[in-house]
Amino acid sequence: MKMKRLFLSLVLAAVAASVPAQQVYDMVFDSATRTVNDPTSSYTQVKLAQFKKTALTYMRVRAEASDTLVSYRVLDYQAYYLSQFTTAYLREILRYSGDHQKGNRETAIRMFIKASLDCPMWNDPDTATSQAYVSEDEELTPFSLDTDWQKAFEEVQYLLRQIPGHD
Repeated sequence: MKMKRLFLSLVLAAVAASVPAQQVYDMVFDSATRTVNDPTSSYTQVKLAQFKKTALTYMRVRAEASDTLVSYRVLDYQAYYLSQFTTAYLREILRYSGDHQKGNRETAIRMFIKASLDCPMWNDPDTATSQAYVSEDEELTPFSLDTDWQKAFEEVQYLLRQIPGHD
């Protein structure tokens, strides 16, 4: 696992070093925008893309309003890990898609929600905004917008490795 994390870090560093500032962020945002605007996108694709756009916009607004300097590289890393987090989430939901797996699916969903809540990026006191998706009962992506996506992704990966037989 350490090799996988090292490889991922090296790839991300190489990508970030070889592209202009904020290009990863822009690529994720543009891809989400294209998906939302594409009439052939499925309901699930659109809902996921809408969440990504909202989370990325929230992240940029919070970074610009922050008292501390937030580099473009931070936004790039966060955009990358937001994509990793949501991809892992969908993979786990699909893994437990059968009726006989409903309990496992609910446990996986709660694990991802908890990770997004337990890893705040900004400690935003405006929970009505930052947790708007969490409070929606039927939301496909019930996550806090105020999330350090890298930490949340790492937490979920750790928790998934603790499940016996989970690959």
